[in-house]
Amino acid sequence: LKPCGVSPWRPLRPASAMIESGKYGGEKLDTIFQSLKKNTQLVKDRRWAGMAYAQCLDAKEVVEWLASQKYCADRSMAVQIGLELQAQDLITHVWGSKKVKFADGTMFFRFTAAGAAVTDEPLAADTYHLVVIGAGVAGISAAGFAASMGVKTLCIEGKRLGGDCTWSGCVPSKALIKTAHTVHAAKEAAQFGIAVTQPRADMKQVKDYVWEAIHTVAKLDEESMVKMGVKMKYGTAKFLDSHTLSLKLQNGEEERIKGKSFILAVGAEPAPPPIKGLESVKYHTYETIFDLEVLPTKMVVVGGGVIGCEMAQAFGRLGASVTIVANKLLPKEPPKVDGILAEQFAEEGVRVLRGRASAVTLAVPSEGSNMQRGNELKLLVTTSGGSEEVECDVLLVASGRRPHTDHMALNLAGVEVDPKTRLIKVTPTLKTTVDHIYAAGDCCTLQQFTHYAGIMGFWATRNVLLPGSGIPQHVIPRVTFTTPEVASVGLSEAEALAAGGVVASLPNHENERAICEKDLKGFTDVYLDKNGYILGATLVCNRAGELLSELTIAMEKKIKFAELSWTNVIHPYPTYSFSTMILASNVQREAFDKSHTGKVSKWFAQFGQS
Repeated sequence: LKPCGVSPWRPLRPASAMIESGKYGGEKLDTIFQSLKKNTQLVKDRRWAGMAYAQCLDAKEVVEWLASQKYCADRSMAVQIGLELQAQDLITHVWGSKKVKFADGTMFFRFTAAGAAVTDEPLAADTYHLVVIGAGVAGISAAGFAASMGVKTLCIEGKRLGGDCTWSGCVPSKALIKTAHTVHAAKEAAQFGIAVTQPRADMKQVKDYVWEAIHTVAKLDEESMVKMGVKMKYGTAKFLDSHTLSLKLQNGEEERIKGKSFILAVGAEPAPPPIKGLESVKYHTYETIFDLEVLPTKMVVVGGGVIGCEMAQAFGRLGASVTIVANKLLPKEPPKVDGILAEQFAEEGVRVLRGRASAVTLAVPSEGSNMQRGNELKLLVTTSGGSEEVECDVLLVASGRRPHTDHMALNLAGVEVDPKTRLIKVTPTLKTTVDHIYAAGDCCTLQQFTHYAGIMGFWATRNVLLPGSGIPQHVIPRVTFTTPEVASVGLSEAEALAAGGVVASLPNHENERAICEKDLKGFTDVYLDKNGYILGATLVCNRAGELLSELTIAMEKKIKFAELSWTNVIHPYPTYSFSTMILASNVQREAFDKSHTGKVSKWFAQFGQS
């Protein structure tokens, strides 16, 4: 998830102290090499077997000197350092032969022209078997799996461990939604016979609660990486060639990193739609909205997708007057989902303005306005009937994302991106246009879900390290955490019907638990092929996200929907999942009634006993 104004980074402690970095006792290879160059006592005129060799190093003396340094554990590590410097063409044997390898013995080496160069740029590169760029969910999954396999792994992160999900997406949004639910429950308590004082949200305390959740999850991410033994470096990485990175650290220093293989998990960022005047006003995206300490008086949310719907309802419940601007709510879902959410929003005082935001300007506050001074905006919305202006003191632009792929010099590595979407081009096995470079997560797919990014990271690492290849499963569930929740998997209703499928449906008002909780607007729809297998499903209720997993498993494992009926699997009562069992039982009974066995059984039940 990212906009023009980015939330300040709030690490738990300085990034450099979070996780040990460095390959040789915490020391960079380039620092070691520069120290070696400065030790002029090691460079001498030497003789061997009657031959004279001017100004060169004796490998045995180099090993002895390196082994005496605090970062070098023993002579064996010293030899490894020498071999790495030779492999990077910074030192070479005096005979010019690459077949003669650096060893702990009398043998002469010189600095190469590249190694002897005087430059502010690093010359030696720390080397790793696998370098993962990006420490969001995909990167954590990829690097963690590689480290668990004993592979020398480095993970590079430009901002903060955990990525968008932890800092500006899933975690803060769900924490905010929890506070909004709590306020709304208090407001609605009277219908359940409970008298309460009208609640009021203290936005400063709400923000503190949200950030407490963020920091708690961030700490878990950090502890996980430490436990898995993943080395971390924080900075901005750019390719110099397909095996080498230039890494500018957060303290301004620059390093060289070499990798045998790479996994790109660089995520995506906000891409606001073209709204005239937007660049001239203060607005928010999901990256900054969780920093609000004052509740908006009037809030406009642009975009009817997941973020827009969740935030519009949450801030409305907290007490803001909210208008959401969108042609359709959750456009990926069946049309009746739009109707249910629009009805729910209207009941809660959230206005749905059908149209497209076309321009925004600073507004002159009207007499008696209680909007936040200095923040007043006027948004022009183009509608089917013309246009309309709406005022607000907080504007949330919640539509549009683009892959974060334009800042890494991918072209120097030979990695291609789609010219339209800017997504990194990958095969089904997640390999890019370069054989040893793979990609995972939001930078290479339009299925931008945390759970999918995580499994993509795992499969990318698996395909890099192990023989053969695997393809991430494509039964990808999704959930929007409004009230009611909206959960879907597989084909949409329109796609399923076009493929010859049928819809099995059960409304919420036929589920006893939903009746008890006044959760009556939604439904359970399951789309089936002619053989009874699940093509997809859409659920709308207050437990939709939890209910979806059972259907997802059935799809992934090719289990017929009727196998979830009560003659096969008993579900507890009264629960929301009872609807899944009843609907599966209805499908099973309908098929039975139409079958020859069913007809014979009915005849026997009626006449066979007489």
